Amino acid sequence: MKKLRVIFIVIFCAVLVFSLYKLGSELIEQRKSKAATDEAQEIFGIAPSRSTDAPKADPTPKPSSPVYITPDTEPVTELDFIVPVLPFDEYGRTLANADLAAVQEVNPDVVGWIYLPDSPISYPLLHGEDNVYYLRHNWKGVRNDPASIFLDYRCAGDFSDFDTIIYGHRMKSGSMFGTLKYYESEKDYINTHPSFYIRVGDEVYRYDVFALADVPLDDAFYEWEFTDLASRGAYLAHVMEMDKLSTGIYPTPQNKIVTLVTCTGRSYTSRLILELVLAGRMSDE
Repeated sequence: MKKLRVIFIVIFCAVLVFSLYKLGSELIEQRKSKAATDEAQEIFGIAPSRSTDAPKADPTPKPSSPVYITPDTEPVTELDFIVPVLPFDEYGRTLANADLAAVQEVNPDVVGWIYLPDSPISYPLLHGEDNVYYLRHNWKGVRNDPASIFLDYRCAGDFSDFDTIIYGHRMKSGSMFGTLKYYESEKDYINTHPSFYIRVGDEVYRYDVFALADVPLDDAFYEWEFTDLASRGAYLAHVMEMDKLSTGIYPTPQNKIVTLVTCTGRSYTSRLILELVLAGRMSDE
């Protein structure tokens, strides 16, 4: 009996030491990630709200009828994209005045910046040669588990594709894409956080959230090919079939979209997908 007690104590101590080691390692990695992000934001000249909570607010009315993004002018050809021009708001202006070139001097793989007001999401966008490197490296190329927010390597870095895919870890701390879960769990989050802002080159674009889905990894969603308007339309229809938000916004095949991808926190066999549609390019015109 005494021998069994000794063995139990040894096993317990070993498990405790290993658990403390893992916890300590995770905390160190998170601190490294925060320091790297703070540095990028300081160079860029913008910082987020540090709140990772889902704010409570009175919901704004949802559209009573479908909202379609319409062109200011007709596209030249049927495959051209609709890009409305929007006046700058305070968030777009802040992004436009920031110094993206300075961040790109540190790492030329930085192609832009993604920003969600009143959230921790304010990160450089990386674009590598595969979908593995920036899954485990921060924006400076340093090995770090929270890693980076990055574009699918198959997408154009200038956001000229119909669908630009962006990946980010779902961190328990709420960093990276850790707060996207609130679009699913908090019914008012879409009303307080309806739009993302993305800086690409010298341009600032506003993207509006239009759908949220929990998509299995074996779904055709991940390998869709956009060869014509019909394939784009079929993809959008598939997304809307899975949608959990019911925003009332229905993009057309001539609207550019962005797909944010992160973990669900429930299963390794599916991903949480947040879909954004290009509302317009911000301008003083």
